[in-house]
Amino acid sequence: MIKAEESDLIRVKENNIPVVLCPRSNAFYGLKSDIKMMKHIGVNILFGTDNAMLNSCDIVDEINYIKNNFKEFTISELISMVTYVPRKALNLNCSILCPSSPASFVVLDEKDLKTLYISYR
Repeated sequence: MIKAEESDLIRVKENNIPVVLCPRSNAFYGLKSDIKMMKHIGVNILFGTDNAMLNSCDIVDEINYIKNNFKEFTISELISMVTYVPRKALNLNCSILCPSSPASFVVLDEKDLKTLYISYR
């Protein structure tokens, strides 16, 4: 979706197709998605990590990069885009907080996203 035009993004939105972006990996190659236009159109955006030879596969590093380089999203939106939104896009019908969920909890500082607490099951 690096070269997507507005008409492409509208079609993606109309067909409810989620788009996974990896901005740190793209930046290494001098590429940048038009995240502002994607958000404006209402594209279902998810963030991930890509290419472990270039970057860590730490999603918190990706969130920090996005937070510092793209001002379109709040911290809450970014956290949702790497937790809830992917579950919904993959049709995982179990809530993150459901009793059968194997999830542990991670508490992050809202300003710098440093880990404050991790619960282990």
